Amino acid sequence: MYVKHNEYFEIEEFENKGIKAIFTGKKSGDVKENFFLSPEKEKNIEEFMKKFSIEGKKLVAAKQTHSKNIVDIKDESPLYFDNVDGFITARRDVVLFTVHADCLPIYFYDMEKKVIGLCHSGWKGSYLQIGEEVIKKMKASYGSLEKDILVGIGIGAGKCCYQVGDEFYRDFKEKFPLDVIEASFEKKADSWYFDNGEFNFQMFIKRGILEKNILKSRQCTVCNRELFSYRREGKDAGRNGAFIYFKD
Repeated sequence: MYVKHNEYFEIEEFENKGIKAIFTGKKSGDVKENFFLSPEKEKNIEEFMKKFSIEGKKLVAAKQTHSKNIVDIKDESPLYFDNVDGFITARRDVVLFTVHADCLPIYFYDMEKKVIGLCHSGWKGSYLQIGEEVIKKMKASYGSLEKDILVGIGIGAGKCCYQVGDEFYRDFKEKFPLDVIEASFEKKADSWYFDNGEFNFQMFIKRGILEKNILKSRQCTVCNRELFSYRREGKDAGRNGAFIYFKD
C-alpha cells in the first residue's frame, strides 16, 4: 500500500502501473500556502512541480467546498476551479491536485481505459458519496467498468481519533445499509467513532469495485505528527497535498 519516502507517502500499487499517487506531509510544506485559494501563486507552484520532477506538466486544483462536484479535465479545461472536490482525466500532461487536513484523498485508476481520478472526501463528501460520483463520471465520460478500476483510499483521520456525535451517527444510519454502518462506526464509552476509510471501502464494494482492487491506508493524520491535522492543530492547521498523474 503506502510507501513512506522522506517527504511524502506513495501508493506502491499505482506506481507499479505507471501512475504516481502521492500524499505530502509537513516536510513538503504547507500546500495551503501555495495553492489553497491561490491560483495566482505561479512561483510556488513551479517550485512544487520542480521538487517532484514534474515541471513539464500542468497542475489542476480547486477551491474545495466539501461538495460532490467532479470535473473531467479535457484539452480546453482551465487549471483552477471553484466549488469542486474531485477530478478525472485521460490527459497525460496534467497533475490532479487536492488539499487535506484529516479528510481522505481517494485515488482512482481505470487500468483499461487509462483514466485517473482524485477526490477530497471528508465526512460530508462521504455522506454525499463523492467517491461514487467519480466512478459515475468515469463511466459516463470514458466507458469505464467497475472491474477495471483501482481505488486507493488515502490517509485521513482514523477511527481511533474520529469522535462524532449521536446526530452524526443517526444521519448515516438513516441513509446507508446497516452492514456498512456496523463496519464503519464503533461505540466507545458514550461516544461514537467513525472510520471514514472503512466506510468508503464498504461503499466501493457495494458499487461493484472488486475488493482486491481497493487499497486502504492504516495511517491516521491525527496520530501522525508528520502530517497536518485540523482535529489536532485547530483552525490554523496546514494542509497536506494529494496528487496523481501519469509517469510518462
